[in-house]
Amino acid sequence: MVTRDDQRREILGRPHELDTVCRAVATAVQDGAVLVVRGDPGVGKSALLQHAVRQVDDDGWRVVRTDGTPGERVLPLAAVHKLQRPVPGDGAALTPPRRQILQGAFGSAQPTVDVYGVALACLDLLGAVAARGPVAVVVDDAHWLDPSSAQVLAFIARRLSPDRVLLLAATRSPGPDLFTDAGLPDLVLGPLDDATCQVLIDRAVPGLDPQVRSAVLSLAEGNPLAVLELPLSLGPQSGPQPGLRPAQELTAGREPQRLGADGPLPLTRRLERAFAGRVVELPPATRDVLLAAAVGDTTDLAEALAAAGLVAGAARTVADLDAAVDAGMATVHGGSVRFRHPLVAAAVAQVDTPGRRQAMHAALAAGLVAGGGCQRTWRQRRR
Repeated sequence: MVTRDDQRREILGRPHELDTVCRAVATAVQDGAVLVVRGDPGVGKSALLQHAVRQVDDDGWRVVRTDGTPGERVLPLAAVHKLQRPVPGDGAALTPPRRQILQGAFGSAQPTVDVYGVALACLDLLGAVAARGPVAVVVDDAHWLDPSSAQVLAFIARRLSPDRVLLLAATRSPGPDLFTDAGLPDLVLGPLDDATCQVLIDRAVPGLDPQVRSAVLSLAEGNPLAVLELPLSLGPQSGPQPGLRPAQELTAGREPQRLGADGPLPLTRRLERAFAGRVVELPPATRDVLLAAAVGDTTDLAEALAAAGLVAGAARTVADLDAAVDAGMATVHGGSVRFRHPLVAAAVAQVDTPGRRQAMHAALAAGLVAGGGCQRTWRQRRR
């Protein structure tokens, strides 16, 4: 069986994207370059960054890394601190004022941060390192950067020339963000095509039950992480999990896109982290409406709003979904609400409590009965 690490080392179905990264590397050797990789959770942003790191590492580049972390978004310059820690000795090349700014920026009790001063000092520091050889600055999960680090990195990215520095950042779609505002070149990763997904699943899980394989490909909708992880959730090779039904029972007599409609679609921890990362940041009212849409398997906006309001004990409106739309988790059009990806709906349901899910089911049932929807409920249960 091919491991997930093996799959990460080989980038399938991304010839254009790989060429774009190679061009950025070639440009950086001469005059500095930046590339912002955008895409949905699990679409392969980190894998593409890691591919670039292997490429430049083999060529003797110096690589420095940082990333955004939800728990550190309130800490000023948290990501920049991780970036500059591996190069403390290079600070000797800075002028005393610049060196003092960097030294004072971390662990300082000052209530404000001199973002502009830190950005200039970091730019000079990168220039000093690049004078001895090309440097790659790799920023993963940029959507979780603390605001001051995002400002510093966007400032640096616009001023890399003529230093031999490549800045690669990965962030989730859509914008806007500071990188968009800075006009930086980006590369958007879309879903993989069907043929590539079939190759991927057959390499990763050869001999997978055809019914489960079909369900995985349908649910994944071209998302490579989902293609690799869903067999662990749905297939018998994942072993028994309390409260989860076997894949054969889940798929029997059921359209693939409705898999798990009688209960939350089980997600592995990796899928939950990828697709539920922003759920906990949403306002409670937004989570109420999303939970109603997720557990009710409904796109009917009025139905979701009514159930959410019943559980919350307060009215819920279309405006409560603005935060989910801005985060790229859902779309609202006319009288419909739709999740950006089926696994977003599964993650919304999974990260909430069983009590809340049960209460939302009861509210949806009450709304259907009150609105004469018993026939629709009966038809859904027969599918």
